[in-house]
Amino acid sequence: GFYTWPRVQVVLDAVESLMKRRWDFFVHLSDSDYPLHTADWLRSNFARQRDSSFMRLIPRCTVGDALPDGARELERNFWAMWCGHPIVASCGSAFAPDFVSGTRFPREALEGAGMQFAHGPEWVAVTRELAEYAIAPGLEPFRQMIGVHIGADEMFWQTLVLNIPHFTQKIARQRWFIEWSNPKQHSPDTITDAHVPTLLRSRGEFLFTRKVESPASDAALAILDDTLANDGPASLDDLPQSGWELRRSCVP
Repeated sequence: GFYTWPRVQVVLDAVESLMKRRWDFFVHLSDSDYPLHTADWLRSNFARQRDSSFMRLIPRCTVGDALPDGARELERNFWAMWCGHPIVASCGSAFAPDFVSGTRFPREALEGAGMQFAHGPEWVAVTRELAEYAIAPGLEPFRQMIGVHIGADEMFWQTLVLNIPHFTQKIARQRWFIEWSNPKQHSPDTITDAHVPTLLRSRGEFLFTRKVESPASDAALAILDDTLANDGPASLDDLPQSGWELRRSCVP
């Protein structure tokens, strides 16, 4: 299943296996991702934002800007995965995940109890502290709850950070460069040389790009490699300074 819990579980298993080693960030990549910076630049960038995790975070509900009368409207995100899907049964990799007939994920009831939901791409870079929190034994009820949702892989980290009591770390705006010409398709556009001008113009806003594949991406990657070799790294002084405003997320 593309959108099911086993995709999250393998990531958490990897986090668990790495906890005996020294590291500050866990970066979730696929074989279709490509760095937009050198390894040294990425290390420096992470070091400058040591208390930040990097992900795109789209809350299901946010508080809008103030209206002339002082009131504020609620803005709802209409991600297709929010809408009335049955729960999904899975058991690690023992069998293929499957829908449970006659069921429905109880999103409304959970929101009524104060749960805030969000989604975004599963490709993230998270601090050691957030990764360690995600695998804590006490978080098992949360993992089980997210695990029965069809969109578990694209909502686990985003929903987690919205519901951590007294969360003091930040969510940075740097992210992956991903293009979707058709929002209804499962996979994003393949990166080609047509994307290169945008990538180079805004390189500091992104850490990696996806998806890349040969031969369609070969020309683009050659240009990116040449830029890294000859033009030097993007300026660390031009990074996006503000993070996601978690306080604007709300329960509808």
